[in-house]
Amino acid sequence: MINTLLNNRYHLEAEIGRGGMGVVYRAQDTLLNRSVAVKLLSADTLGTEGRARLLHEAQAAARLNHPNIITIYDAGEFEGASYIIMEMLEGESLYDRRPQDLSETLQIAIQISTALEHAHTNGVIHRDLKPENVIITHDGTAKLTDFGLARSVASRLTVEGAFIGTVFYLPPEQALGQAIDGRTDLYAFGVMLYELVTGQLPFNADDALTVISQHLYAPPLPPSNHKSDLPPALDVLIMKLLQKNPDDRPASATVVRQKLTHIRQALLSPTAVSAAEPPPSPLERLAQGRLVGREKELAEAKTLWKQATHDPGDRHVLLISGEPGVGKTPLMREIRTLAEVSGAMVLAGECYAGGHAPYAPIAAMLRAALTQPARRRATGQTGTATSATLSTGVPLLPDPILADLITLAPDLRLLYPDLPPNPSYDAQADQQRLFESAVTLWGSLAERAPLLLIVEDVHWADSGTLDLLTYLARRCRASKLPILIVMTYRDVELDAACCLDDIVYDLTREQLVLRLKLNRFDREQTRTLLNVMFQETISDDFLEAIYRETDGNQFFIEELCKALVAEGKLYRQDGRWQRPNMAEMQLPQSVRGAIQARVSRLPDAAQEALRWAAIIGREFDFGVLQQASEMAEETLIDALETAVRAQLISERKPDRYTRVRAGEETFVFAHALTVTALRESMSVIRRRRLHGRAAAALAQRYPDDYEALAYHYAEAGDIANARHYYTKAGHRALAVHTNQQAERHYHAALELLEGDAEKGDLLAPLGEALFAQNRYEEAIEMWLQAISLCRAQAHHDHVARLYARAARAAWHVGDTPRGLALCREGMAGLPPESETPGTAVLLHETGRACFFNGLPDEALALCQQAMALAEKLNLVDVQADTLATMGVLPGLTVAERIAALKQAIALAEPADLLAIAMRAHTNLSGQLKHSNDLEQARYHNRRAVELGQRAGAALWKLDEQVIALSDALTNGEVVTAQTLLAEMRELVQTIPPSHYKMPLVDMLAAWLAYQTGDQQTAVDLMQKCQTDFRQRGDLQQLAGLNNDLGFILREMNRLDEAEATLLEAVEISDRGLGTGPMAPRAELAIVYAYQGRHEEAAALLRQAEALSSGSDSFHEQGQLNQARALIAVCEQRWEEAFAYFATAVQYTETIGARWFQADLTRQWAEAHLARGAATDRQRTHELLQQSEAAFAAMQNAYQLARVRALLAEL
Repeated sequence: MINTLLNNRYHLEAEIGRGGMGVVYRAQDTLLNRSVAVKLLSADTLGTEGRARLLHEAQAAARLNHPNIITIYDAGEFEGASYIIMEMLEGESLYDRRPQDLSETLQIAIQISTALEHAHTNGVIHRDLKPENVIITHDGTAKLTDFGLARSVASRLTVEGAFIGTVFYLPPEQALGQAIDGRTDLYAFGVMLYELVTGQLPFNADDALTVISQHLYAPPLPPSNHKSDLPPALDVLIMKLLQKNPDDRPASATVVRQKLTHIRQALLSPTAVSAAEPPPSPLERLAQGRLVGREKELAEAKTLWKQATHDPGDRHVLLISGEPGVGKTPLMREIRTLAEVSGAMVLAGECYAGGHAPYAPIAAMLRAALTQPARRRATGQTGTATSATLSTGVPLLPDPILADLITLAPDLRLLYPDLPPNPSYDAQADQQRLFESAVTLWGSLAERAPLLLIVEDVHWADSGTLDLLTYLARRCRASKLPILIVMTYRDVELDAACCLDDIVYDLTREQLVLRLKLNRFDREQTRTLLNVMFQETISDDFLEAIYRETDGNQFFIEELCKALVAEGKLYRQDGRWQRPNMAEMQLPQSVRGAIQARVSRLPDAAQEALRWAAIIGREFDFGVLQQASEMAEETLIDALETAVRAQLISERKPDRYTRVRAGEETFVFAHALTVTALRESMSVIRRRRLHGRAAAALAQRYPDDYEALAYHYAEAGDIANARHYYTKAGHRALAVHTNQQAERHYHAALELLEGDAEKGDLLAPLGEALFAQNRYEEAIEMWLQAISLCRAQAHHDHVARLYARAARAAWHVGDTPRGLALCREGMAGLPPESETPGTAVLLHETGRACFFNGLPDEALALCQQAMALAEKLNLVDVQADTLATMGVLPGLTVAERIAALKQAIALAEPADLLAIAMRAHTNLSGQLKHSNDLEQARYHNRRAVELGQRAGAALWKLDEQVIALSDALTNGEVVTAQTLLAEMRELVQTIPPSHYKMPLVDMLAAWLAYQTGDQQTAVDLMQKCQTDFRQRGDLQQLAGLNNDLGFILREMNRLDEAEATLLEAVEISDRGLGTGPMAPRAELAIVYAYQGRHEEAAALLRQAEALSSGSDSFHEQGQLNQARALIAVCEQRWEEAFAYFATAVQYTETIGARWFQADLTRQWAEAHLARGAATDRQRTHELLQQSEAAFAAMQNAYQLARVRALLAEL
């Protein structure tokens, strides 16, 4: 570029500097005949958008006119690169030319602050203040350069995690990509001042990420730690400049300039009087917030973050475990820092001991995502609120999703008061819909930038939170979402945790997780930590004493050192830490002892406030604390400020990702062990009294905080109130499907009962919580106990409902006789002429049980009674449910069944009874298919899927794919079927393995395997489903499966196995279950014929024909004619066989079953080939060519090869 003429004006003479942003040249302005500096910005580094932004900033800086700011003459672009023309300065950078003494340092600092004052007044932020960007001219003038030329932190982070450029002067808000203002420059100025007066940086490390983490989380050591003779006022000013929160820094550069001027005047004039500044406390002189000794674990976490966000694979969960105080939170903070500075969004939640609402940490994350400015619902032209728009660029969120998010985070209701709740489907589907809605939000956020979700202390998490996070992990893998979930927990608490042990096992088994177990520090790691804390090399005897007492527990080490500092045993003198001989020092024997030693040195009011706060919980609200303690407001404020200075608590302020509810002043203890230590320092009597007062205060301020109220009342010994709130907490948990949590709450309430009067009211919902967990036998036991109690109190309606629920649970475990017995027992115990809603429910359930026990006539009679009573009582749900059942009862004609199902739909859909409506549509589709109304059958199948979609559960997608895959298999579309099956395999990863629809995937996979020639895989999959259906007691599905398996086994010539399988299908179908008694008989008749048992085959075929008499179902007639054809072949009744084949092929063609049509055509050809008459060869060839063409069109390579092999034999 030397000798280049830039824009026909600036002649580049020599390179005088080079950096990450570009190259600086000495140049001659040929127009004005003066020397200038030209900064040519790198095109590759900045990109188009970056160049435009930086040019805009440079143009703004060009408007500045100040003796301490370099003058910018011009800016533009040349051959695709941006350039800036500046005045040519003769001097050195502040980095190269350091001040000689404090007076000169202050003089330069005053000039810099004066320049910043001018720039900020004119709306210009420097953004990249550092010594390299301050030029000291030969006459001592300080000039600021490179205004606005800072790149974003995220753009400086490489994929490998390395940073381009320096981060030592990086303000926290700039690191996080937050809004900046003049106070951002003041932070960087504070770092420069710190370095100038001490010769050291406030935050330093070999790794850039660690430095940024210190900017975000580590408090700086006072500069006087390094330079003990520093003026106290300057010490305090620098510490204020380095505050993490911009609101805590000086308000403006003007304020800073004035303070610096006063400090310099006092330095130059010993007689000058300056305001006394309180010195930093001894605890502030301990270095804290630095990550030590976890290099290996951090490297593994960084690798996982890169994999999860740049190339998503299987692992989307990081579990950090260890004992209390081992250092889980510091490691988590480093991971959070990496995510934040790389431009990711971070959402965090915490779990606390002592009870919290269901999904509490999830709710915190949802609030953070949905309560940012401008994150509101969009309004359509009609004025109706339709969806949520997120300011982060997230796509609109439909109202059903928002309604679910409000269920998870109820206080969001204030933002959307008019939003109706979603209709219920069933407990499992409702929970899955909730989960899917949360995933939709998080997935939308992740489309804009990678997402990090953090949940701390999950050993205290509720089951719903853990289930949702597990669901999200599976969805991340299935959909390759750039999301990482970080959870911390105490491994020593696993036994007492809700269900964490099972969750950890599942995540590990499914290879979704990286587990990092943190161990205590060894001796050398302890030495490193102590060296960092004291910023000097510690002696071996001090190390040995500390390590012996703490055994390397990081929190204990830190608390023990703080206790020694608080007691004055460790103190600063002559700029160094001093102590007596170790033999004279008595160390606390436990971490609790260390904490209590520190607390005991506080004023009485502070100790009292901390004890009250510890009773309330690790996080506590000022208003609750004041009301419970009855301390005067000023006294309490002073006490809390003292505790903050003692680093025992901190004030929780809203930041970029967390939100504190309006009006709340919230504090949090530094560590959960502090809470435990304070509680244990009190007597049992005192703790009870304090818990009682805390409960009263909570009840007044937060009456819906049931879980915390139950805990506090229980600890206070207030049995009645504790039972009341445990019950309410159980009801709430059950309503939002945190079933294990509900179970715990109900058990807690039961343990507090003093009689049986309310026991039944607790056992009934406890049974529902167990039922929702598929623990059906336990649910039955709870309901039977509740029945006994309710019957004694003559609560007959409730008794009837409970019997119906118990019978349904028996059906779920496959014990259909027991289900019917329970129904009959319930009916027998009802008062004569009972006409209550519960009676109607039990009548229908009894009718349903009769159907599954092969008593179709009694089933119909009971359903008709249920229908009459439901109509009389106007019970729409019972009417619709009963009609949906009647729609499959063989005692009604096809027309009557269709009419019943249409009526069920007409009742269910307007009432949002989605589960019933879907069942009715599905049943109606089956009835219409058998009536040959294929178009209407497909319509009702689609409608069932649409309703499932409206229900919002992922199961609707499975239903849709099941229908699509079934159609593809029927039509022989192998490629389509393979694609759909792969999609289903991904989808089922998000569905609980115990769900009853899971075997459908294997059933369809089996048919695909059979059609493509892998017959053994087909058999293996179907036998797996057989086992599953038997375990579930799902005889309906088992009967249909056995038909299919019998067909495949017969094709494989495994006739004995086929016979046994089909005999079971016949037995089940004769009880009114399955697809009807004709199909298994027809298939079994073929097996008998193949075995040479012609009389038995003929007898079974006659039974099948009698059962299908009068039926005009194309499906049934196709099956029946295929059986007739194959049996006729076995008996060498060739002409009859050929006629039956022709009829069967015609039926399959009519219903569009292309695969079966082509396969039947092949079998027809084989029959001609088997006869071997003179005319058969030509007919065989014609039929095989038809089959070949069909299979070729289907792209079914196996079947095509099979047919071509037959053609080759001709």
